[in-house]
Amino acid sequence: MMVRTAATYRGVYDALGERKDCSTEDRHVADQLADVLPGGAAGAKALSGLLRGFVKRAGRMMIDAEVDQFLECGVDLSLREPLHDFLQRCSGPSRDTPRVIYLDDDPAATAHARTSIGAGNSSTRAALVDHRDPLSAMTAPVDGNREPDSGKETVRDCLKSEWPIGLIHCGLLPHLGDRSAPAMMADLLRRWDVLLPQGSFIALSHFCVPPSNPPLAAVAAKVEEIFTESALGAGVFLTPEQFADLFRGHALVQPAPGHLREVVPVDRFWPDGPALDRHSAAVAPVLWGGVARKGAPFGLLG
Repeated sequence: MMVRTAATYRGVYDALGERKDCSTEDRHVADQLADVLPGGAAGAKALSGLLRGFVKRAGRMMIDAEVDQFLECGVDLSLREPLHDFLQRCSGPSRDTPRVIYLDDDPAATAHARTSIGAGNSSTRAALVDHRDPLSAMTAPVDGNREPDSGKETVRDCLKSEWPIGLIHCGLLPHLGDRSAPAMMADLLRRWDVLLPQGSFIALSHFCVPPSNPPLAAVAAKVEEIFTESALGAGVFLTPEQFADLFRGHALVQPAPGHLREVVPVDRFWPDGPALDRHSAAVAPVLWGGVARKGAPFGLLG
């Protein structure tokens, strides 16, 4: 069992969902969020499910685009079907097993991931990284040795050179910035972009509030305060326009047939299944997502 002693962004999302081994601080932050988010505790719990649903649908879309290697910023092996298992199921028996490398800055989460994955799974690895330094993340060892020049296998060594990569950067960005967040995030993503081959995809999620929605703006202010006063230190909201600007230079994937290439609340990206329950619908407008391709646009959905 993974043991956390302080709040982390992943621990808070786990505490909002079904996890039972979160730290006291994780639960405290999650309880505070439940007090202010639309839908209360049920809405807060739905937030975690909405995020993971978007990650899976974005990953499935990339599999459809014949991407077979992925970097996920943030470890989450708490689900009944973690991302690497889901992507393997989407690929089917006729294709090679997708390569998935989880990147995390939490030593406990990374060690837990390695144990969960198992030594015999060569297609799925985990590395302890600095999320603010993409270049060093690519040279981070995947065997637990923290020395970058140790001669051990690195993240880059696990990837096929010049083949497209699916970068999944969801749930983390709001907690890396401050009031200068848009500029910092844009710079961070530019540094990731130069490391990705042509044809790669970038999936992002972020807390967003349209300027024309005063009730949600009031919620955003309270949520930002909770995150800022916690050990996370930040939980920034953007406008949808600021979020869309993070993809500048790349063509966004249409979130559904007939849509523009745009960012949307995460439940509207490649939606499937029945309409959201009322708790998910209440909180969905604060969590937005988008996927873009480096190079030629992906698909025309009609």
